[in-house]
Parts: sequence; C-alpha cells; structure tokens
Amino acid sequence: MVRIESYKQAFFKMEGITSVVATLLRINIGFQLQYQLIFILWLLSFDPRIAERMVGNNAVIPVLADILRESEKEKVIRIIIATMRVRN
Repeated sequence: MVRIESYKQAFFKMEGITSVVATLLRINIGFQLQYQLIFILWLLSFDPRIAERMVGNNAVIPVLADILRESEKEKVIRIIIATMRVRN
C-alpha cells in the first residue's frame, strides 16, 4: 500500500517509520519480517521528502547498519543497501 503516494504520506505522518524501526529493534523477529519491514522503508525512500527525513532520523540508519552487519540473508542485505542508496 505504500506504493501509492497518498498512502506514503499518511503512513509517514502517522509515525510509521518510527513503528517500523521499533519493530526492527526486536531481537527475534525473523529475517522474513525484517525483509518486509525494510522493504517498506525502501519504498518510502523514493519520496525525496520522506527520504530526507529518514536520513535526519537518528534511528533509521544505525538500525539498518546493525542489521546489515549481523544479517546472513542476501535478500536482507540487498534491500538494506538499496534503501541506503542516495537518490538524485
């Protein structure tokens, strides 16, 4: 649903990124749920305004970096790297 622009904005305004990051901080959520949550962040990163605020959020990048460091699943690693890529 966050592929639709108006849904992206609503999700962001309702502190959705904070909820996603808080869920990612849980220790035993499993790699599939990690992937799906990071996929949401990746979709949101296509909106320049949201991406700028995600970078400004002091929790998003460190959490993704920690998961990247510890993850053994390639698809989780790929989606994190895609999320962190700078868009022009």
